[in-house]
Amino acid sequence: DRPTKRARRRTTTSRRRTRKSGRQSVTETAIKSVVRSVSTQLGRALIRGILGSLKRGF
Repeated sequence: DRPTKRARRRTTTSRRRTRKSGRQSVTETAIKSVVRSVSTQLGRALIRGILGSLKRGF
């Protein structure tokens, strides 16, 4: 019997690429900083809006 295509194919999704050094690249650090800043500003705006609407309701 011939093996099916699925049996011959290796799955690479289960393997993770490991870095030699544990440090982040400059690009990763910059992206994380931008995401953190945007999420903080968005969270503050949402809280401000929710609290403002509650204050107006009373």
